[in-house]
Amino acid sequence: MLNELYQWIKQNRSKRLNIIMPMLKRKLVGIQNYFGLPDNSKSISRIYNFVLHTLYKWLNSRNLKAEF
Repeated sequence: MLNELYQWIKQNRSKRLNIIMPMLKRKLVGIQNYFGLPDNSKSISRIYNFVLHTLYKWLNSRNLKAEF
């Protein structure tokens, strides 16, 4: 699942943020709804952190003048 999210972010990095963010939010809400159990909060948190780290990585690499 993490590899799929990574590839999706990588493929869509050239699109505008107002297009990427709602789609990414939908994906994360779906993951939260499907996997979100009270005992599973650490794993969900790791997924969110991975997505944020990957998103910042690819957004920073597309425009080195203005870092996010």
